[in-house]
Amino acid sequence: MHRRNVCPLVVLLVFYLATRLCNPLSVPIFSDEGIYMSWGNALFDRLEREFPFYIAIDGKQTAVPITYGLAQIVPFDPLRTTRLVSIFWGAVASVATFLSFSLLFPQMKSGAFVVLLIFTPFTLFFDRLALPDVEVVASYSLSFYFTCRLYNKFSLKTCAMVGLVIGLGWWYKSSALFAIPSFLVTLCFFKIKRVISWRHLIISTAITIISCLVVMLPLLLQPLYQSSPMKDTLRLSLSGPSSELVIPKIVRQIFDISQWLVNFVSPFAIIAFTLAIVMVKKYKNGIIPLVWFVVPIILSVFFLTQLTTRWLLLAVPPFLVLAGYTLSQNSKALRIFTCITLIYHVLVTTLLIIRPLKFYTTLVVLPALKRDLAQYFMGWTSGYGVKEAADWILEKAKEREVIVFLRLESGNPTDALFAYLRGKENVLVAPEQYFWNDVFDNEDFLKDPNRPELYFISRGQSMGNMSMVTKEAIRFPKPLDPEFIGIYEIELPKS
Repeated sequence: MHRRNVCPLVVLLVFYLATRLCNPLSVPIFSDEGIYMSWGNALFDRLEREFPFYIAIDGKQTAVPITYGLAQIVPFDPLRTTRLVSIFWGAVASVATFLSFSLLFPQMKSGAFVVLLIFTPFTLFFDRLALPDVEVVASYSLSFYFTCRLYNKFSLKTCAMVGLVIGLGWWYKSSALFAIPSFLVTLCFFKIKRVISWRHLIISTAITIISCLVVMLPLLLQPLYQSSPMKDTLRLSLSGPSSELVIPKIVRQIFDISQWLVNFVSPFAIIAFTLAIVMVKKYKNGIIPLVWFVVPIILSVFFLTQLTTRWLLLAVPPFLVLAGYTLSQNSKALRIFTCITLIYHVLVTTLLIIRPLKFYTTLVVLPALKRDLAQYFMGWTSGYGVKEAADWILEKAKEREVIVFLRLESGNPTDALFAYLRGKENVLVAPEQYFWNDVFDNEDFLKDPNRPELYFISRGQSMGNMSMVTKEAIRFPKPLDPEFIGIYEIELPKS
């Protein structure tokens, strides 16, 4: 590492940690976070639930439950500890992206880029959520960094490192494999620029793919993985939802991506990115971040049936590298623009840190982003009321034993409550069926004067047969819609 990079790198880490660790629970537990935390618990102690041994589901591999299960061993708030995992991997991605920028544009001062990298709402939002997409971004950013090193000094060891970090990212989520086509297209650019020969291109491709497979094969060859539900291939299709035609699907998804970048990065960053593409004629190595931004987007819009911001997340760092190139120009004409851009990013990101709900209701204005972020702030997938319900139960458990029954519905509040109430004193969490099979007509239990208090927690109106034996104790409403988390006392038949 060049000595001049040490100070900006330290500044990057200090401000990265300050922004990511400030108010980290301001967005309540998202439904998928609860699911991944529940997977981790199931892998380690099964939580006395009917839960199959987990190898891979829906494109997420075994590293997800292992990581989030281990994080919950620490005796602190489980959401806080699992989100710390994402913050760590977000730091890895940020450092890798910064080093890539320094390798590509060594003549540039990196101060403006550091500010842009830290204060971008898109990356900050997901850095603070316990989702495997952050690990994928770290894998993709490290692959990008090692590829940039190849441009300066070609090495087969570096090619092997590219394959290794891609394989490690795949253990979290299959979208990490987007780095392979990005890397191959970059190798072709190296050949055109005569950085490498045809022989090096073929050998480096082989080494990268082999090293990636070496990491992946232990799981790929596992029989339980081969029979896992919801294979990745189910996500791949040239058509969109409801047999949407190919061209309309592509146009729709490109339009959505454009809105996400404008509203979740900034319109100023879009302008800076566009100017950088124009200036690439002067510094040809600017093609490398352009490739790593464009390739996953092209593949996504062509082959995925439905995109979300989480799929685009891995392409944001190379996008910021090009935008940062423009903002780092020593040009009087661009100084005012750079100041406006960075001030905007700092203010918007600060609002997202302090008051995320205000950010969503006031600054998220484009419909594509509004729809995508709604799941984090509205409806049953949002976590509003879940922690409050868990705290209410824990308060009751100070007085006597409590049994909490939940419907086995994937997501909030079921999975989150299993995580929040796991191992708590005087609290047993059980599926609804346990109540009907072992409690409802159990004479010994009904006659026991010291029996535990029984409660049922619902996802809004979703109660099933429990509505026949419950009365509402309290409800915790969501702030933006009629959805709520309900806690109900269970009224047992008299013995």
